[in-house]
Amino acid sequence: MRPERMAKLAIYAGIGILVLVFLYMGNSGENKFNTDARDSAISEFDYYMDEYKDVQYDADGDGTGENFYDEDIEDKSEDEKNKYKVPDKDEVKEDGMKEVDTDGDSVVVSVDDKETKKDKKGKKLESLEAPKDVGIEDRNAEDFEDDIEEEDETGAGSEVLVDDVSIEADDDEDIFFAASNASMESLERLLDGTENFTHYLPEHLISVLMKPPVDREAPGELGHPFEIPKRMGPSVGTQIEEGYRRHAFNVLVSDIISVHRNLGDHRENVCKEAQFKVPLPSTTIIISFRNEAYSTLIRTIYSVLESVPAILLTELIVVDDFSHQDLYESVKRELEELDMVKLIRLPEQAGLIEARRVGVEHATGDVLIFLDSHCECYEAWAEPLLERISQDPKVIALPIMEIINPDNFKFSLTPMHRAQRGGFDWSLTYRWIQPDKERFQHPKHHPRNPIPTATLSGGIFAISKVFFEKLGGFDSGMEQWGGENLELSFKTWMCHGRIEIVPCSHVGHVFKSRSVHNIPQEIVMKNKKRVAEVWMDDYIKHYIKRTPTAEKTDAGNVTSRIALRQKLKCKPFKWYVENVYPELYVPELHPTKIGALCCRFAAEANVCLDTKLSDNVPGKPMSIGKFNSEATQYFEYTKLQELRQPGSRDMCIGTEDKKLLIQRCKYPSEAKEVPDHQKWIVNENALVMNVETRACLTASMSDVKLQACSPKSSDQKWSWNKQVRDGDAPSTEL
Repeated sequence: MRPERMAKLAIYAGIGILVLVFLYMGNSGENKFNTDARDSAISEFDYYMDEYKDVQYDADGDGTGENFYDEDIEDKSEDEKNKYKVPDKDEVKEDGMKEVDTDGDSVVVSVDDKETKKDKKGKKLESLEAPKDVGIEDRNAEDFEDDIEEEDETGAGSEVLVDDVSIEADDDEDIFFAASNASMESLERLLDGTENFTHYLPEHLISVLMKPPVDREAPGELGHPFEIPKRMGPSVGTQIEEGYRRHAFNVLVSDIISVHRNLGDHRENVCKEAQFKVPLPSTTIIISFRNEAYSTLIRTIYSVLESVPAILLTELIVVDDFSHQDLYESVKRELEELDMVKLIRLPEQAGLIEARRVGVEHATGDVLIFLDSHCECYEAWAEPLLERISQDPKVIALPIMEIINPDNFKFSLTPMHRAQRGGFDWSLTYRWIQPDKERFQHPKHHPRNPIPTATLSGGIFAISKVFFEKLGGFDSGMEQWGGENLELSFKTWMCHGRIEIVPCSHVGHVFKSRSVHNIPQEIVMKNKKRVAEVWMDDYIKHYIKRTPTAEKTDAGNVTSRIALRQKLKCKPFKWYVENVYPELYVPELHPTKIGALCCRFAAEANVCLDTKLSDNVPGKPMSIGKFNSEATQYFEYTKLQELRQPGSRDMCIGTEDKKLLIQRCKYPSEAKEVPDHQKWIVNENALVMNVETRACLTASMSDVKLQACSPKSSDQKWSWNKQVRDGDAPSTEL
């Protein structure tokens, strides 16, 4: 074993040995809700391990061989991958991405998926996309060198460097005691001020609890996916389906994976080598939950305690939003001997906003860090956030939010230069937007620099408590969930603050396959209307146009929030759009033409451009259908000559290799002006001609394509049909 690595192990082992013993004695049963099916799955897993122990798959390149749960999922058939998953007819998209949902924010992993789903009553549920899968650049994947190295064979008398002192150790016990004493002395000198440290040393940043050693044979270890063995009987399949029904992810997989699992450390070297100036602000971490899966919640809590330095964590506040009593009691028993954790139970269900507000009232740390209840914290995630806020207390610091797969709990790690930013659409729904172009093209140019982002998703963020209170905290007029993240985003930027992604900080989030909390749309609409009335100035017209029902929605009394904005001398929303989010397309309130673009080339033929058959997925061919009043046939012909369809992301009709396709609108997010392949000339003679190809839209009963323009051809004569809709504008729920 290398001296540096021996030193690190010695330091951690010496300080944590007593804590580790206590942890295993007090928490030997990780999950009080474990069932016979879980035990059966583990038994079957052990059986498979014995069966395959002589088969070597050296995918890691470390000579140890790969276990069956480390197989590349893409090598399996779709039936095997989704054997126990409750299928969704809209789930699989042509580009291979799939829909998943987070918690209260029904989230979509693919940026190309439909904007909404429907609940059991047929009401449409608001969707929010998750960051696109990092794919082949997943730094936690096996093709990156594993951070757990094989121990070198070293004899007695090897030297270990501890606090710049070379210690000769004849056995491990001597090393542990020597390292422990040296580390504790250094920590004491920092705490009592007898020595002025300019930067924290590694021994100063020991976490509250010590994570157990890496066990390569354990399910899900190092963030690897875990697949339930295919031999399991129908009872296990039933339990898995029940987990999806109640929680929208594979609860049995979560139960099998240790709540203390190691994720390894595949951060870039520039992050691993970072030093933090003394002092960093203290922090209170707030986790709220309602009827969360037990193992997932407990893993979130332990991932905090096993990753955040004890010297920086004031307390961990866990707020129960009136969950089932048995879940609360189980969580209480698990945490009762952890003095650092405060468990608060609300007397009735109040929703995420109120639960977090209660957490803030009990917080004593300098910085508030909010986490969802289905997260896993990566190595050294908190220090970079606290460092950024110590540099500028008016910054809301965000980690890169990583995807934890809801089916197999694979933890993916995004390279720093691929971090996606936050935006929104005009229905006031949070959207992920593409990485910063400059950073993406030059990944090694100042890689640790924070990344400005227009909005935050609301699931995970850090903010100075003083600044949070100055901004008025959460709007007390909002209920349950919805819109609070955009309210905080708008007022932070407009009231002289900033929102930034800190690329050396990573936190995983289980993106669920659907929303599990049935929050009435009336409440979400009210919350968003409050945001619009207080912060959006004249731009509220665009929100009303995209969401016509909001015009009659009562936002309640917003006088105090308007007074807050005036008191803080906040900038206008126009400044925000132009300076913070220039990629945002501002719709034309009065486009040149609107409605369904149709062609009547025969007595019974009245067909219109329609995106329904292609699911509105960019890159798919444009389709056609009989005239109706659905949003999939609604288009706007803009003053910039686009045929644009409003939605979660506006789609444009464009061409590629003379093919007619649905495309993501290039202007203004990717281009400063509309490219010719997305420009159209609508002639007075009813021809619709593409500027780049000079070819015209040509209709048939089955499809639409580009052909040479012919003014006399009836199948090239198009007109705008007015659609009968609820309200004056189209629905954006495509």
